Amino acid sequence: MFPDLASIKVYRFDPATDSSHKYDAFENIPYKDHSVLEVLQFIYENRDPSLSFRRLCTKGFCGGCAVVVNGQPVLACQYPAEKEMILDPHPKFEVIRDLSVDFNRLRPGYSSDSRAGRKGLTMIHLDLKKCVHCRDCIFICPVGVWQWNKEAKRVEIADPASCLGPSCRQCSDSCWKEAIQVTR
Repeated sequence: MFPDLASIKVYRFDPATDSSHKYDAFENIPYKDHSVLEVLQFIYENRDPSLSFRRLCTKGFCGGCAVVVNGQPVLACQYPAEKEMILDPHPKFEVIRDLSVDFNRLRPGYSSDSRAGRKGLTMIHLDLKKCVHCRDCIFICPVGVWQWNKEAKRVEIADPASCLGPSCRQCSDSCWKEAIQVTR
C-alpha cells in the first residue's frame, strides 16, 4: 500500500434484501487532505456506485452525513479522513441502506449509554449558570442530544452517546450565551 492511500471498511446492509450486515473493504483510496465524505464520494464515483450515504450541504450545517468513524460519531463532511477507517451508520437510527439512516426512526433497543466508557467519546458540558434555556440547541442538533425537561423547565443533555462531537458543534456554535462546550 502507498503511504498516501487509505484502507477503508464500509458497513453494508440493505434491509430489503440482507439478513445481516457485512463490511466491504476498499484499498488504495486517496485520503490526505480529504474529509470522510470526500472519501465516500471517491468510492462511490470510482469503485462502487451502489454505496448509499448522505451528501447534503457538505458544510456541516444539516447533520445529514452523520456516520461513525472508528467508533466515534462524526459529521462526515467535517471530519478528516484517516489512513485506516471503519465506517458505520449512526447507531441511534434505523438503517435505510448502508450508511444512510432514517433520522425519524430510532433503532430498536437503542440506549444512549450503549457506548459508555469507549475511548475518544465526546464530552458535553452545559453551564446552567449561563444557559437561558432558549432551546436553540434542541432545535439545531441533528441527532437529538438535547431535550426539554418540562418539570424542571430547563434544557438537559439527553443522549450524549449520539453527539457528533467537535466535527459538528452546532449546539455550541449557536449558543449565544456560550453555555455549551463540546470536546473529545
